[in-house]
Amino acid sequence: MFHSQQIFVLFIALAFTSCVGPRKLNEHNSWSVEFSKGNCMDVCDSYDIYIDHSRKYIYKGHYNVKYIGEKTGFISSNQHYKLKKLLDSLDWISYKPQYGSPGTGIQRKALLFSSKNQIRSVTYYRLEPQQIRDLELFIDQLITLDDI
Repeated sequence: MFHSQQIFVLFIALAFTSCVGPRKLNEHNSWSVEFSKGNCMDVCDSYDIYIDHSRKYIYKGHYNVKYIGEKTGFISSNQHYKLKKLLDSLDWISYKPQYGSPGTGIQRKALLFSSKNQIRSVTYYRLEPQQIRDLELFIDQLITLDDI
């Protein structure tokens, strides 16, 4: 009987700690973020970028961006810190999988966040939450300001 009570208490403790909320990203957590823009008849910026916890990026520019083609490397420690801070501020669980709807000339944007604890995907055309928009603007600036 005593053994089963210990197991029950351990189970409750584990369940409670797993529901505490989002964990802050640090150098020991594996995570990655992928962002892509496109599908607006070659008029809008179109690119794909992947950035992970080790600062590594893989970029492919398609149309109307500073860099067309593939590029790989590492973002600066400063930009990596800012990116982690932005990612920590996002409440991934509260976001819907899609915002807005496709239409003629409307740009499709897709965001995929993956970590040890979760995988979240958000596709949007418009009406996205401001925090997601802030992340998009940060990534746009990385590309435009030669930080990749």
